Amino acid sequence: MDNKSKKTDEYATAKALGKTVHGDDVPFPKHIEKPLDQVETETENPNLEYTQEEKLLNDGPDSLTFDEKLNLFIDASEIKKNADFEKRNAQKTIDALQETLVDEFIEKEMTSIKKRNRTIYFHKQGWAKVMPADSEMKSPLPLDKLKAVKTLQSMGLDEYVTVGIQGLSSHLRELEKNGDPFPTELDGIIAFEKRASLRMRKS
Repeated sequence: MDNKSKKTDEYATAKALGKTVHGDDVPFPKHIEKPLDQVETETENPNLEYTQEEKLLNDGPDSLTFDEKLNLFIDASEIKKNADFEKRNAQKTIDALQETLVDEFIEKEMTSIKKRNRTIYFHKQGWAKVMPADSEMKSPLPLDKLKAVKTLQSMGLDEYVTVGIQGLSSHLRELEKNGDPFPTELDGIIAFEKRASLRMRKS
């Protein structure tokens, strides 16, 4: 046995017996498997540090330093951006294949098929759709939507009348950018508030 192998065996034996080898701060060699009792002790040690994500979830953002918060924000933003990109691409693929596959299911008189441990099945359900507006009529809002809103309200179905907040917010931001005043007609009905948020771009 050469000196290197002998020292390695002595080191492993000493650590397994709980003896100190060149001080407690000496790291265990990577090529030596840690004794099972030592691994269990480390796993069960309540003083082991949480990851930054665990600290955030368990103790809240105040438990993190400013630098830790920035690092987590960057990591999470990158993950979300990649996930959103993959989701958009997946949706484009689904949209491109959906109609032709439906036609083929109908042509083959199929209701379902199993492939790769998945069942793909034919599904049909009703969807509401606003009818096209009369192009000769003029209105501040597209007539089809205005008529639909008034009809739903007259039927007591106000809960199905929604406001497109994203589109409206974009419109109001454009007015502000152009120096136009906030529409007085919306006073007391629509609030236009500034919300601070963080975004990220490559430096």
